[in-house]
Amino acid sequence: MVGRSFYRLDVIATSRHWQQTGFTLIELLLALLMFGIVTTVVFATFSAISNGVEHGRKRIERLHVSIAARQRLLQEISSAYRIQHSECNRERPSDERPSYLCEPLKGEDGTGPKGLPRDRIAFLTIPLQYFPAAQARGELCQICYFIDQNAEGQPALFRYEDCRLGGEGASDDRCSGKGSPLELTDAIVGLNFLYYDSDDEAKDVWPSPDLEPAEPLLPCRVHFSLILRDAPPEETVEATVTLPMQNVCEDTDESQARR
Repeated sequence: MVGRSFYRLDVIATSRHWQQTGFTLIELLLALLMFGIVTTVVFATFSAISNGVEHGRKRIERLHVSIAARQRLLQEISSAYRIQHSECNRERPSDERPSYLCEPLKGEDGTGPKGLPRDRIAFLTIPLQYFPAAQARGELCQICYFIDQNAEGQPALFRYEDCRLGGEGASDDRCSGKGSPLELTDAIVGLNFLYYDSDDEAKDVWPSPDLEPAEPLLPCRVHFSLILRDAPPEETVEATVTLPMQNVCEDTDESQARR
């Protein structure tokens, strides 16, 4: 009887030992809850880091695109060319003379959806390989920059080029005609221009209505702003370019310097 009692006590002690070393249901639920919390925190942290990296990558990409577009605009607008006054004969009907003769640079003010500026600028320029004293008409190109819808229905920056000038009244539509415009990028969704005359007054359009119509002048300076897609207002890219080629502003600057 004594042996059986010791055996029974040993079995009871062993069963209690296994009960103490196992996990209860509450302990398992608490472990799963803690694992879920840790996993959620880790995933949220990783997602935030990933979104930050993606945002930074897009911002850098927008910056590179805007810098390239700005440099191209600066380069081409600074080379805007004005044909001699004798070429602009306003006594002839407008449909018998190309518009670029009396308007070597034309700026139009426009607004698109959500109030974004959609200005247009068209101007004559000389290709970089041509800088002789006397320019043949065939060496001039008409360039136009504007915002329009692309094939996907998204606003994008376009550039139109026509280097086959000539023909009476053939270039009144400054941003289309011979050939198709080239889409440069859809990262730029807004385009705004300001034109400064010899009195340093800003104009939304060019030629300004208060200018003498007999003089096909260029503005002294052009200020432009590039509005980027999904970018805050502080990331708007701006630049100002002077137009030194055969411009009346040269005489004004020289007279002011002499004084």
